[in-house]
Formats: sequence, C-alpha cells, structure tokens
Amino acid sequence: MDSLDHSSPPTTILCPRRRSHRLSPFGSALKEFSSSITFSCYVCHRKIKHLTDFFWCHKCTLAYHKKCVEPEIKVPYHPKHPLQLLFRSPKSTLHVGGSHYNKCHCCGENTHEGFYYSCSICDFDLLPGCAISLNILSINYPKRHDHTLTYFPRINSLTCDVCALSDDKCFIYVCYQCDFVVHKTCIYLPTTIRISRHDHRLSFTLIPHPNKNWSCGVCRQRVDKNYGRYSCVKDCDYVVHSKCTKRFMGRKRT
Repeated sequence: MDSLDHSSPPTTILCPRRRSHRLSPFGSALKEFSSSITFSCYVCHRKIKHLTDFFWCHKCTLAYHKKCVEPEIKVPYHPKHPLQLLFRSPKSTLHVGGSHYNKCHCCGENTHEGFYYSCSICDFDLLPGCAISLNILSINYPKRHDHTLTYFPRINSLTCDVCALSDDKCFIYVCYQCDFVVHKTCIYLPTTIRISRHDHRLSFTLIPHPNKNWSCGVCRQRVDKNYGRYSCVKDCDYVVHSKCTKRFMGRKRT
C-alpha cells in the first residue's frame, strides 16, 4: 500500500466520498471556522480531537481524519490483500462484485450505506471503526472464556462453540490451549437473559450434558448438548439455542 504522503501538495488528496472533489489541509480549513467548533470524521464517525489532524472538503462540507482518506489500508487481520476504502450511497443496491450487501466481518453490522473497507478478492468487508480498532488481535473476556482468545486470520467455516453455527462472514477467535472456537459477535453474549417465552431467567452454559435430549424452546429443533445454550436458572428443563436468543437481545437482560 502506498502510504499517505503529507509532504505532497494538498490538492493531490481526493475526497473519498466524491473523487472529483479535492481536500484542503487543516490550515486553510480552519480559517473558515471558530476554534470552538468540533468535528467528526465522515469515514469513521469519531471525533477529531486535534484540529491539526484533518482534511476538509469545501464542496461536501465534511471533515476527514488524515488516516481515513487513504484509498487503501493494510490490516493484520486480513494480511493477504490490502483493503480498499469504498463508499456506498443509500441509492446503491449492489456490493462490489455484484453480490448483495455484506456484513462487517468484525462486528456483524451491515455495510449497506456509507464507508467501508473491502477486499473484493476475498469478499471481505470491514467498517471503518472496526478497521482501526486497537484490541482486535486478542481478547480477554473471562465471562466467556478463562484464557486469552486469539484472532484466527484465515477465512474458514469453523463451528462456533457458543452458537453452533459455521459462518465465514464473522471474525473467528480461538483458544489453542482449549481448542475453543468462537465468533467475535458471540464473545459478548450476556450470561443471563429474559425472553417472553419463559417465566424465569435463562443462563448461558457451555457444559456438555450427555444424559439430556432437549428441543429448543423457541424453534423446537434439537439442541446439540456439545455447544453453548441458555437454560432455565430454576431447573425447569427449558433450553434455548444461543442463536435463537439473538432476536431477544434488545430486550431487558441482566
């Protein structure tokens, strides 16, 4: 990837939203505004903390971090190819390559509108906020697992031990010590929840139970006792797939 050369003339920096527009450096932009005005970067949506660290598009009236206007970036969690900075307008209906909207491989949110980074070769997308995240290669979250979870850099359909699904559109983290595999989006699932289908709280567990045969209280399908699930804290023998509880995640939980 060619790094952004800040010694080059400012007029060589193009607006990532409208490539026909040129960006101005912070010096000329500051003349138009009061020093008390705050800005957020239009790419990553984070506040611009230092007014000497942004570019300004006069035609779009939008601000950008210097690091966010690079047309390509390299990230350690997709080492094979650089990622291109792309913009999808609300009127757009197709993803690069002709497929429908993808989801961010890190957080699972749709990349249906606005900026995103993409590798068209691997069909790999990241939202800007995830692309610049600093703590993504390893995660320590004892509520989910006792050991450090390490990012698994290959796109692979490994089965998640929490939700029992194989999804190559999600970041995978592993514990090599325990042979534990988990989607990044499943790491932070709550330990206890309430759903409208049952009177009591449900608690998450990964402990295998060889002598039980359950059906999910939501979808009525068999629950694989070798993977994560939610069960009643009152021992009602009520069990729900982890994947089936996600539709209730916006409701009251503990």
